[in-house]
Amino acid sequence: MRPEKANINIVNGKASLVYSGKDPWHTLGTRLNGNFTSSEAIAAANLGYIVSTVNVFDGDMRLIKNYKAVLRDDTRDIFGIVSSKWAPIQNTKLAEFADALVGSGNSFFHTAGCLGFGEDIWFLLEVPKELKVGNFSSEQYKNYLFLSNNHIGKRSARINFTSVRVICQNTFNAAIRKSEGDGVTIRHIGDMDRKIEEAKMILGLASKRIDDLGSLFTTLVNKSMTSLEINNFVEQLFPIKEDAERTSKVVEARAFVADGIDGGGTGLDEVGIRGTRYAALQSAIEFYDFQKGFRSAENRMKDICFGGGIGFKTRALELLVKD
Repeated sequence: MRPEKANINIVNGKASLVYSGKDPWHTLGTRLNGNFTSSEAIAAANLGYIVSTVNVFDGDMRLIKNYKAVLRDDTRDIFGIVSSKWAPIQNTKLAEFADALVGSGNSFFHTAGCLGFGEDIWFLLEVPKELKVGNFSSEQYKNYLFLSNNHIGKRSARINFTSVRVICQNTFNAAIRKSEGDGVTIRHIGDMDRKIEEAKMILGLASKRIDDLGSLFTTLVNKSMTSLEINNFVEQLFPIKEDAERTSKVVEARAFVADGIDGGGTGLDEVGIRGTRYAALQSAIEFYDFQKGFRSAENRMKDICFGGGIGFKTRALELLVKD
């Protein structure tokens, strides 16, 4: 059964989601206090089902060669049709790989669940490595390892580094999209020694990504901006067009971001952050995510994750690193 919101799978009235930390916006799922195990995640998030392939027949009960239907054993839901060469990776196998990562001592389970009828599954592991920005560190920068699998052949099982907390369909899509071209494809899950070696490689990748992001932010926080540079930044970020009504909104947007850079933004009044290019980037992000008007919370999420938000923030960053 599909819920009306979030696309979290529902089995016997129970949402297939487990999480630690704050409650998700949709209020679905089971909250576990402290660090939980993969077996607890599987039990709490209804992930213990088996996926198998079965023969496909036409209307006259003739076997359709070279294709199979993907069946979920407990609910008897059919996920879709795949090539007869396709073989499923069971949820418990993906959990074993997650266990190898957690067992290394460098991560722990944060959320897990499945979407739709159960065709998409994930485990999200939090990496407690601190992201440093100059001499500052902020708890707002969470780092995760995102293990995902699709049971109808749309995507391979993968593990990626992400800053997105996955709790619903939109955040699942965001984590997938933001990691395109990155991460590791799990083509074969072999013995434990091999999983540990792969885990070390993946954690090394995640660690490097965190360090690279910290290095970029440190570069920005070490560059102060003059009043002229702030004006040039907001003018390029918000160019004025002919429409008079639009012009007034642009002027307001410029003023909001400029004020944020000068300490008016959330958390941007600290000594060492105020008036820097790092403050400029954060002020621009704050404007788009929280000040720009959206018709609904759903439209806001879609725009930030998949729409104009990506281009806007990329443009802001490009303006700040170009010299």
